[in-house]
Amino acid sequence: MASLDTQSVITFLKTITPPAKQGSLAIISRPTDENIKISEEALAHGEKRGGFLYKETTRQFQGSDPNGLTNLLKVLEDRNGSAHISARMGRIRLGSPTAKLTDIEQVGALWIDIDAKKMAPTYYPDPETAIDCAIEALLEKFQLLPTLIAHTGGGLHVYWKLDKAAGRAAFDVVERANLALVNIFTADDTKAIMRVNAAMRIPGTINCKYGNVVEIVHHDPNAIYDLGSTAGFL
Repeated sequence: MASLDTQSVITFLKTITPPAKQGSLAIISRPTDENIKISEEALAHGEKRGGFLYKETTRQFQGSDPNGLTNLLKVLEDRNGSAHISARMGRIRLGSPTAKLTDIEQVGALWIDIDAKKMAPTYYPDPETAIDCAIEALLEKFQLLPTLIAHTGGGLHVYWKLDKAAGRAAFDVVERANLALVNIFTADDTKAIMRVNAAMRIPGTINCKYGNVVEIVHHDPNAIYDLGSTAGFL
């Protein structure tokens, strides 16, 4: 069983969690072998959708319910290295059995997926240095310092934490801001990545596609942004 980097998981959850303690966090786990039978334990945590859906309320990841976080980390530990694990960026409606776009209640961050290795040499001079070049651009050549950057193995997942939750009325602003960031950094422009129900890899877990741990390479908890001002800047 692959070891889980729990501190990285917690740091990630704090980054994408809206300040308002509403909604649920959806963790999606898809077996690397699609023919694997889903266990009864997994089904007990959610519905079968290629894997399983596991939900915990947002407040459980802010210290008010240590048992909730413990249970979540156990689920991740059990499936780490044997399943593709990701988290929905938007918080879903409490009690919802699915994590579709219509189930999303709040968003706590902006984000992009930079597939630097695939984009080299079109956008970066050398595939071997593409990741470093992308990190340099994010940290030294852009006015909005990211809150967190995770190296996934094939690229970077980048997050800018918001100072308050963005509700349904602001989802279009969030998605337009994501698109603007995509254009600035020539990031993945797949529509599913920019939508508020996007699924992103969890730092501290194994990326089964490459066999490496999704590693946090930058974290600044003080880099927090107002959505309106940020969208206006972009």
